[in-house]
Amino acid sequence: KEMELKMTRFEVDTGRNVMQIYGVTTSPQAVDKLVSDLEAYACLGDIKKEKLQVKKEDEVTFELQAKTTCS
Repeated sequence: KEMELKMTRFEVDTGRNVMQIYGVTTSPQAVDKLVSDLEAYACLGDIKKEKLQVKKEDEVTFELQAKTTCS
């Protein structure tokens, strides 16, 4: 199922092998779905949700951090 998602910032730190995603979506469940979708990629692991905030009924901001294992 498709979800509404807006990435506001995407950072990759190649020195630390870390990727950070900042964005806005419609619900905490949509963030959980995004995390599970990202976990399906072999090159990503240890995905952590940071600063999940419900702003309005249909607006949730989030930060995700994931370890990258592929070069």
